[in-house]
Amino acid sequence: MRTYFLSITFLVVSLAWGETTGVKIDDVKADTAIVVKKGTSALGCNCTTFEIIDGNEEITGVPEYQKRLALSSWQKACEDWKKGMKELNVGNQIIALSCHSPQQTKDGENNYLYISKGTYKIRVKVKEETK
Repeated sequence: MRTYFLSITFLVVSLAWGETTGVKIDDVKADTAIVVKKGTSALGCNCTTFEIIDGNEEITGVPEYQKRLALSSWQKACEDWKKGMKELNVGNQIIALSCHSPQQTKDGENNYLYISKGTYKIRVKVKEETK
């Protein structure tokens, strides 16, 4: 009997604390519809569309007689490339920026040269809608 009384009390208390929608059906004079939309067009605000662009550039060091100097030259070229890209980064458009690992080659004069293909991803504004 005691559990029956507690379960009835819990049921009554939970119903008393229920939430309401705040819309009174009696106050509406005309036909009413509830519309559910999905996506940015449903927000009714300024909507901006972006596109992600991938690209790559060749990063080349200066040919040197010693491997250590050639690698150091490539590392400086990589740092300069990243610095130049970051200077052009107005509005935090760069998402990813990498020089990747260099490949060692030898030219005809027995000089060492390091080359890599640097990649980047940039976020570009395509269109802006105002509603």
